[in-house]
Amino acid sequence: MFKKVTGVTLASYIRARRLTKAAVELRLTKKLSLRSH
Repeated sequence: MFKKVTGVTLASYIRARRLTKAAVELRLTKKLSLRSH
């Protein structure tokens, strides 16, 4: 059902969401660490 609606499997969707969240967190962490130096 999920794949019919979204075009991707639930596992693929969850993986993509986690990677996106991790990338955002890395970017924010990088910005914060640059400010402290």
